[in-house]
Amino acid sequence: MGDLRAFDVVVIGGGPAGYVAAIRAAQAGMHTALIERSELGGTCLNRGCIPTKAMLHVAKSLVSLRHLNDIGVRIDGFALDYEQMLKWRDRVVENLRRGLMHLMRSNGVEVICGEASFTGVNELTVTHGEEESKLRFKKAIIATGSKPRSLRCLPEHDLCLLAEQALFMRQLPKRIAIIGAGAIGVEMAWLFKSLGSDVTLFELMPKVLPTMDGSISRSVEAHLRKFGIDVLTETNVTLGELTEDGSFKLRFQRGQEASVGLFDAVIVAIGRVPDTATINAEAVGVNLGSDGRVIVDNSLRTTAPHIYAIGDVIRGGGFAHQAMAEGELVVEAILGGNIDVESLLIPACVFIHPEVASVGLTEEELRQCTDSVLVGEFQMRANGRALACNEAEGFVKVVGDGRTGKLVGVHIFSAQAGEIINEATLAIQLGLKLDEFVKLIHPHPTLSEALCESAKIAIGKPLHMPKLVARLRRR
Repeated sequence: MGDLRAFDVVVIGGGPAGYVAAIRAAQAGMHTALIERSELGGTCLNRGCIPTKAMLHVAKSLVSLRHLNDIGVRIDGFALDYEQMLKWRDRVVENLRRGLMHLMRSNGVEVICGEASFTGVNELTVTHGEEESKLRFKKAIIATGSKPRSLRCLPEHDLCLLAEQALFMRQLPKRIAIIGAGAIGVEMAWLFKSLGSDVTLFELMPKVLPTMDGSISRSVEAHLRKFGIDVLTETNVTLGELTEDGSFKLRFQRGQEASVGLFDAVIVAIGRVPDTATINAEAVGVNLGSDGRVIVDNSLRTTAPHIYAIGDVIRGGGFAHQAMAEGELVVEAILGGNIDVESLLIPACVFIHPEVASVGLTEEELRQCTDSVLVGEFQMRANGRALACNEAEGFVKVVGDGRTGKLVGVHIFSAQAGEIINEATLAIQLGLKLDEFVKLIHPHPTLSEALCESAKIAIGKPLHMPKLVARLRRR
């Protein structure tokens, strides 16, 4: 047992929420420790966001190469080098991990490797192998993240995988079943289909990307089907069995029809749950919900006044950028500032190609609140830059509140949607009205011009779309 060491702030978990909080706490002059039981950067950097996007970049490059003949570039004989792609992915992750460790050192954050468990009101134990050390703290921040939700009806096997495990398959399966068509499942389906696998995507709900705007869900589903992915919505996977030849037999129910499919790998992407099993929260009076999430108020404070929680651990699943924002806000709260996490406006992205991005209210959500809804939808095939770059699939949709005239939601299915959405996020955050938003001048030709074009349709002043077509896109 090591000596008892004291810190102003101890952060448990080194993912996006935790490492940002640790940096901000140290910058505020607090003696700060960051405890991480595995790799610095958490799931996002090591098994989620970053490795997925590195592989999706390769997949997008492959798809683009297949269409170069359409624009006069002839390339023969290109092929995927799967092993080289994995090495590229690992280099990206390692470079970022080293950079993150440098950030910790340069900000004076002490990184402690091990698993933390509260043992007293102001005390915790860190276990690393056979070694234990005790830390005292004035304030603690729980940022232990989440873990993938499993599916009990499937057997344990090397090729029955959680989504974050699927990225590390050493060989590319021929037939893949993906269960769950949220953002992670859709990205996985598009990724592995692009790399050459036959993919079947199962979703229990009536549509893919169930939480997103209906126009996005319908368009993405149509895109996935056109891309060659077998999409089965309103389908319940009831049983998985390993066959004698080493493949998986999945039994699934769609309406009254029961079916069977054979696959070489199964990927489960049905969401995430808070990871709180080992922190011994009850020892310090931190209350947990029935699903294990840490209960916090709008200031990110737990039921123990000197302990806070941020990131996936307070909601189950979530976004890395949301967790980072909470990592900054929680330090403001510790320093006595007034914060309100409910006011955060969080954009969402799905990195298939074309990309999906969404912020604010969906059309369906707004219609539940009011009958006065302004909607404008601009097709990317009418955008000069999209056509010139052979990226004409998709649209930009704006949603406005007819009572106030304010822009309240933007939903994009387009190349570079994840970059375009930032302007919309700022406009909604600032409370801009549609007739103010349309006055923003965009460089020409750019994809972002579609934002103002869709807003002009919503207020009945289309510019680059015929009036008759625009009326059909306005509702």
